[in-house]
Parts: sequence; structure tokens; C-alpha cells
Amino acid sequence: MIRHLFPGLAFALALSACSSIDCPLDNQVEMTLAFYDANTLKSLALPDTLSIYGLNAGSEQLLYNRGIAVKRVKLTLRPQQPTDTFLLRFISPTQTATDTLWVAHESQPHFEALDCPASTFHILRALRWKGHDLNLLPLTVDSAAITHSNVRYEDVENLKVFLRTTPRQ
Repeated sequence: MIRHLFPGLAFALALSACSSIDCPLDNQVEMTLAFYDANTLKSLALPDTLSIYGLNAGSEQLLYNRGIAVKRVKLTLRPQQPTDTFLLRFISPTQTATDTLWVAHESQPHFEALDCPASTFHILRALRWKGHDLNLLPLTVDSAAITHSNVRYEDVENLKVFLRTTPRQ
């Protein structure tokens, strides 16, 4: 009788081993952008409030709402589009100004296993920006750079956004 139990036990163990797949617990794929002072190149906590909107077919979608003293922001990229447009809205008590950031990327479907939810990884290909006139608000995007082109599960800085508070000399 014990002989007949072992094949069933072996089958049950094999079956349970196949279904215990280590899916990532945090499977959010987000691009991280960090803010820096354009003059000192040091990390910067924004002196004003920041909201970020995604531009999709001419309409704005709120992605990040009214962050204060922000140093880093995580944003998702749209897998069905080769370029995402982000509107960075800087808000002071008396003024509001908007800068634009265009992020070109290549999307790649990613599967851990059939039992895990699918994700989309991205490779950042190009970056453009447009700052506002400092007369509108004395804080604007001066430049930006891709620091880590692979956007995956890991929490790494993908973009550096350099901000200027004074006119260029």
C-alpha cells in the first residue's frame, strides 16, 4: 500500500513545484526622472508645486498632482506610442508656467511566466524639451539627459532634468 502512495506523492510534489512561480511583487514599470540645478548640477528639491500631465491626442491627463519640494517623480510610458509628451506645470502662489518634455522610447513586451501578469519594458531612445520664459515663472527646464535607458522593474534614475532659475548669461 505504501508503494502505491509514493507515485502519487511524487506527482503531487512535481505539480506543486511547477505552480510556485516567483512573479515580481512590484511589477509596475515606471520611468524615474530626477531634478537638478542647471548651475551646480546638484540634486534639487523644487521650490514650487509641480503637477505633471500626459498629452494624448490633444487632451491632458493628470499623472502627478501638486507635489511640493519634489526631487524625483515616477511616470509610466504608454506602450502603444513611440513618444510620450509630458507637461510639467510649475505652480507658485502667484504664477503658473508649463514646460514640455518629449520622451521617445521603444516598447518591449515582457513575460516572466504564464502565471504572472504581462509587463512592458521600454528603452529610452531620445529626449527633447521646451522650457518657458523665465518672466512667466523664475524656474524652467534648461536641459535634460537620459541617464539609464532601460525602463524596467528596478528603481533607478532614468532621466535628469536640469532646471534654471536665472537667465542664461
